[in-house]
Amino acid sequence: WLPFVSGAMDEMFAKWGNSPDIGYIWDWGADGWLAQVNEVRHAEASGKFFIGIAHSTATDVKAARYGLATMLLASEGRSSFSLAEDYVQETWFPDYDIAGTLGAPRGAMYRAGSAYRRDFERGTVVVNPTLAPQSVPLGATYLASDGSALSTIGLLPTSAAILRASPATPPAPGGPAPPTPATAPSTSPAPKPSKLRPKRMTLVVSRLRGGPARAALPRWSRKASVWRVQGVVAAGPEHAWRVADAARRRRCAVAVFIRRGRTWTPLRRVCTTRSGYFSAHVVVSQGRRAFALHAAARYGSVIVRSPVLVTRQRA
Repeated sequence: WLPFVSGAMDEMFAKWGNSPDIGYIWDWGADGWLAQVNEVRHAEASGKFFIGIAHSTATDVKAARYGLATMLLASEGRSSFSLAEDYVQETWFPDYDIAGTLGAPRGAMYRAGSAYRRDFERGTVVVNPTLAPQSVPLGATYLASDGSALSTIGLLPTSAAILRASPATPPAPGGPAPPTPATAPSTSPAPKPSKLRPKRMTLVVSRLRGGPARAALPRWSRKASVWRVQGVVAAGPEHAWRVADAARRRRCAVAVFIRRGRTWTPLRRVCTTRSGYFSAHVVVSQGRRAFALHAAARYGSVIVRSPVLVTRQRA
């Protein structure tokens, strides 16, 4: 259902128990903790939002840190986290402030022994999703939430750490390059800006086909022929929901046109299936030995057209 909604929510994210000592999701296999990390990654990769809700008491710092750090391992900025006790009151933990100062991620998460880690511009996040304590060397000095400096972090089972970089911490690999010294302005003329080509849409009307059809002619068009036109609106993941929604509402979004002189005249509108396929009969004047057809589809502000189909009637 993800293509048809604005986002996803996991109400048992990282922890499901209402007391501090039960309900932690740990890395027991493909459907455990790592599956929830992939939920965040998949939702954001689809251009959607994600909300993760963990459960515990309103003062459970360990659970809040574990859930927030789990989300940060995969989030690219479209996810939110909350620790819920009664869905009425919200506790603001110090780790929330630290997470807001980390900056942009410097890459994807990676393994650090049995733990997982992700580096940011101004800090790092480490999560231990196992049932055994872990000791993770940090490779530099980082600051904990209480201000203590750490070069190695010890993590209890199903726990995490959100650390700020100390002023002496070198930038992680892949960080921004140091500023270059200023140079004198050049006297040569500035190059002309190149024209930007718009990106091609993934929503197209393709495979438009036509041919004579054995169908009853309308009474007013005895000197005409009936042609069957078929095609498909091939939508990518970002537009598939538009096609399916129009089909569900029985909204005929495809129009078939015939060229008359220099203008395109509409022949009829056609509804598609939820997969985008359509088929229709069109009436063409018998006096036209050769003619051109094309189809266009409109879904909201997205308008796309098919290639032109040129065909010839039998004499």
